[in-house]
Amino acid sequence: MANLKYFKGTETTILGHKVSTPIGLAPVDFQQIFDPIDGEVSVALAAKELGSIYTVSALSNKSIEEIASRSQGGPKFF
Repeated sequence: MANLKYFKGTETTILGHKVSTPIGLAPVDFQQIFDPIDGEVSVALAAKELGSIYTVSALSNKSIEEIASRSQGGPKFF
């Protein structure tokens, strides 16, 4: 059994952004293959909901501006 007496959680900051976990979602090209309607927007929204970071790919189907405007509030990196 784990001793959680000193466990303080996984929250941290990455480049000044408070995140729930130090694990971010890596860039994947052409995500519209997996989600034909929203593509990268869906992944950015999932990262926002999890309190994590989403990194936009240079070869994304959606523009950086569309991803940012439709998933406001979550930290994103390019």
